[in-house]
Amino acid sequence: MALSEGFGFEERWVRCALSELARDPGLFDRSRIDHAQRVLGIGNRKVMALWDWLEAAAFVTGERASARLTPLAKLALHYDPELREMGSLWIVHTNLSIPAAGIWFYHDYSLVFDARAFSKDELRDFLASRRSHSPAFIEKKCLAPLLQVMRKTRLGSDLGIMVHQGGDSFVRKCAIEESLSPAVFAYAALMWARSAQAVTANILQFTAPGGAGRLFTFDQSMVKTYLNRVCDRYGNDALSYSGTAGLDSVAFSREVEPLHLIEAYYLEQLEGREPHVALEYARSEGLSARLLADSENEADSDG
Repeated sequence: MALSEGFGFEERWVRCALSELARDPGLFDRSRIDHAQRVLGIGNRKVMALWDWLEAAAFVTGERASARLTPLAKLALHYDPELREMGSLWIVHTNLSIPAAGIWFYHDYSLVFDARAFSKDELRDFLASRRSHSPAFIEKKCLAPLLQVMRKTRLGSDLGIMVHQGGDSFVRKCAIEESLSPAVFAYAALMWARSAQAVTANILQFTAPGGAGRLFTFDQSMVKTYLNRVCDRYGNDALSYSGTAGLDSVAFSREVEPLHLIEAYYLEQLEGREPHVALEYARSEGLSARLLADSENEADSDG
């Protein structure tokens, strides 16, 4: 996917768009662009770019003229409509990074770019090496929106994904443990595995280019720490990890859906439920279970 316009997004645009789409599925209809501009308070090119970001973040599906909020968007609107929780931001980051068919320059920065400290020129050179585009295209359609997202949202500074150091200097930091719940890590691991159609994986795959550990700038030690935390909280319901005899092997559950883990995160964070209780509730009778069932029914009707 390529951005239709060379703009990033701001969190308030996303909040407003999701809230409005719940009432007006035709918000992004090209024939009503003036209406969207008034509602969102942004220009027409930013409206067009925002749709691309919402789609890549797995918040919307369908056509612009008749958009449908995804189960993820509905779950977020129910539990965290202002997207204030750090876990909500990590979920957005995960979905923008996976799969590779999303907004390519975000994916490549997140999961392939190696540098922890770098300049704007070095980032530009990296993006230029990834695609056969003109220098002007890389600058305006790729580098500029990526930097806008990192500077205008908490993804950059609060999560540490790209922190501006002044001038043209940036650093990328390892995820702060207080900001990253094991449930959200498990969500990212399952999303990564399903995108790769993987049933099992080795720790080395988590930290290799394209690996899920790179979402959080984790080394192998931190990946192992979080895998153990996931298993301590949820048993083997979400995934299982074996570090014995140097195996370092992870098996991913097909019984738990990634959306269940997001609801478990919100129930733990906002309602104080115990992890295993939260996940079981999400799977059996929670909003995520109902939303997934509704989505399957809609797919069957459309088919």
